[in-house]
Amino acid sequence: MSDVLPQPGDQKQESTGAPRRAPRHTMRVLGVLLITVSLLSGLYLLVGYLGWQSGQAQMRERQDTQQAEQITRQVSLAEENIAQGSYNLALRRLEWVLTRVPEHPQAIILRETAQTLLNITPTPQTAVTLT
Repeated sequence: MSDVLPQPGDQKQESTGAPRRAPRHTMRVLGVLLITVSLLSGLYLLVGYLGWQSGQAQMRERQDTQQAEQITRQVSLAEENIAQGSYNLALRRLEWVLTRVPEHPQAIILRETAQTLLNITPTPQTAVTLT
């Protein structure tokens, strides 16, 4: 009868060659660690993306501000050019403004004024001399 029941000192050795599995506690810790790393990476990427979007918005605002300043400067220079009689230069400045802001009211009025004054301004004519 002792052959049927295992004795406390008898232990069977399995020689199947299968690797021993890690304890569940270690696997749980590794799983939690992997989830934590994934969440932190996702949070880092989200913060980076939001920062990039904020930087893009600030850049657009700065570009719009600079363009508005350039347009204002070109319109005032065109007014000075008209006052000095440089109608062609004023027309070039105003065309530049109107390509960026097609409905700029002051630029439209100044362009019409410069065009009218350019057409009215007499051009010196050279007389043909016979020699």
